[in-house]
Amino acid sequence: MAYKTTSKKSVANIGVKASSNITTTPPPVISQVYYTDSAYNVIPAITPVSYLKLVGTGFQYGATVYLNGLTTTVLSTTVVNSTEIRVRIAALSAGTYSLMLFNPNNTGGIYATGVTFLTSTYTITPAASSVNEGSSLTFNVGGTNIINGTYYWSINNISTAAADFSGSVTSGSFTITSNAGSFTVTPTADITTEGAETFTVSLRTGSVSGTIVATSSTVTINDTSVLVYYLWSWGQNNGTLGLGNNTSYSSPKQVGALTTWLNISAGKYHSLAIKTDGTMWSWGAGANGRTGLSNTTFYSSPVQIGALTTWSSISAKNADHSLATKTDGTMWSWGFNGNGRLGLGDTTDRSSPVQIGALTTWSKTTVSEYHCLAIKTDGTMWSWGSGQNGKLGLNSSGEQYVPAQIGALTTWSSISASIYHGMAIKTNGTLWVWGGNQVGVLGLGDTISRSSPVQIGALTTWSKISTGQTHNMAIKTDGTLWVWGENSYGRLGLGDTTNRSSPVQIGALTTWLNISAGKYYSSAIKTDGTMWAWGRNIFGELGQGDTINRSSPVQVGALTTWLNISGGGRHTLAIGGLR
Repeated sequence: MAYKTTSKKSVANIGVKASSNITTTPPPVISQVYYTDSAYNVIPAITPVSYLKLVGTGFQYGATVYLNGLTTTVLSTTVVNSTEIRVRIAALSAGTYSLMLFNPNNTGGIYATGVTFLTSTYTITPAASSVNEGSSLTFNVGGTNIINGTYYWSINNISTAAADFSGSVTSGSFTITSNAGSFTVTPTADITTEGAETFTVSLRTGSVSGTIVATSSTVTINDTSVLVYYLWSWGQNNGTLGLGNNTSYSSPKQVGALTTWLNISAGKYHSLAIKTDGTMWSWGAGANGRTGLSNTTFYSSPVQIGALTTWSSISAKNADHSLATKTDGTMWSWGFNGNGRLGLGDTTDRSSPVQIGALTTWSKTTVSEYHCLAIKTDGTMWSWGSGQNGKLGLNSSGEQYVPAQIGALTTWSSISASIYHGMAIKTNGTLWVWGGNQVGVLGLGDTISRSSPVQIGALTTWSKISTGQTHNMAIKTDGTLWVWGENSYGRLGLGDTTNRSSPVQIGALTTWLNISAGKYYSSAIKTDGTMWAWGRNIFGELGQGDTINRSSPVQVGALTTWLNISGGGRHTLAIGGLR
């Protein structure tokens, strides 16, 4: 709303008869009339209830304001001081109005005619309908009858949890002059594949949380994060590195030239991977059928398991057996079957994938050297294999040859298994542990084993977890990284070798994205795409080009495009992308 005052008249000019009791105090003068918001910030918009700010001289407490000669449309009058009065009036339509002001002890006043309120219109238009991550997009603002001054913009209606504005400015200010102005928005360039996202931008008056007067059309963020996926490996090489030899390497080496690797899992003496086309590949030592290639042959390069293109997840972490799920929700296992860890009802090894039961509702899986955990689509959690130390979470220590449900809850969301214990997060963000508690690995502040899930603390902000042999890693929703358990070789990353029996934060950073706890070491990726490692480095598993142990996080190389990492017993796998 803009205003225009065409004339002002004193009380004498409109025929008010003088009398003996009229004081000689100069009459009040209205020099400016502003349309404002409820906080009396100047704005150019009509709202359901209107507010005016009168600026002038000679105002006295108790003054009365008339609108078009009436007080019925004046809801309240507040005299701030002798130069400002605030008036709350009924909602106005565009048009011309008159204002009269009388001080309480002065019949004189000012009659201002031609105070014209004009409805302001606004447009906010993006220069293009889409923008790439890391690129800037200009928004042009225009309209009619806009008061010159400072205006504000804010990002809203982001389609997926603000992932592409995590490191960006999401609001700001700019100037409108002569009904025109502009500003730019820059989505975050990241290494996470989110797919296309959308957002809109709102124009606001008064502040970044002020009245919205216009909203842009929807803009699409083009996901340019990662276009190709390369596979890398390092550490001890029993064929496990997939490099066509058995030479160990202490720094990352690219596995072939393919750019379609998607999921990885480092076993004890073998490796697994899934490509973007849904095919599954393995390599390494084939004893006990762990490679799933229908034999016990040693392979030093990736070999496809069967011909299927429907594999969706894999788990072989530091184990001699493997689990995998297909896109149809079925679960499959193969390899060494001691303690019934394949979940097939017996202890017979399998050298190729065999379906566990007939269910099509398996969602997530994880293995350890002696047992397995899985979550179904209904949120229930299941376990099988060795129950020593209560690691199955079934309130017993016996072996379980087929999947058995842990409790009756339907709120489990993520899992990780270790040789001695299990760990899980619920949908409410709480963290739970069970099993053997040597060196305080359960994080409960003691060394007492538990045979059923017990909550760690009361926090509801746990996001990601990973278990080593006797240590754990976890990321909270705020991006902080926490560790606990055994600390030989400095695997906790706390700058020492002292064990911890409850979670301790590594530094103060809030930029940790992915984690993987190897047998005696730890690895992590930050939101900037850098990779970090610490702990045992006897076999070069830290990727530092040497075999020196580290007790604090050290960066692996200089790449900033790491996406995924998997730490095994003595070797590491990782996927790095290129934009």
